[in-house]
Amino acid sequence: MQFLDLKRPILIRTGDYKRKWVDAKIIYVCIDDVGEDENGQPLKGLSFSVEFDGCTQRISDAFGWGSDDWQYKEKCCE
Repeated sequence: MQFLDLKRPILIRTGDYKRKWVDAKIIYVCIDDVGEDENGQPLKGLSFSVEFDGCTQRISDAFGWGSDDWQYKEKCCE
């Protein structure tokens, strides 16, 4: 089972054409429909909204197809 650690800082890849990594703050988390199974039943996934540089962006299906758009910010050289 995967979980989102809200205490750890994250980086997100911006949704604009630059697609650069920036520090972001999670402001909203929810479980919502991210697709359908073979029987047409909704599939649920964890999604969240972040804020950075005065902008807001949504990461849908954070552990599925949206997993390439965010990562935990790791402390290096400690």
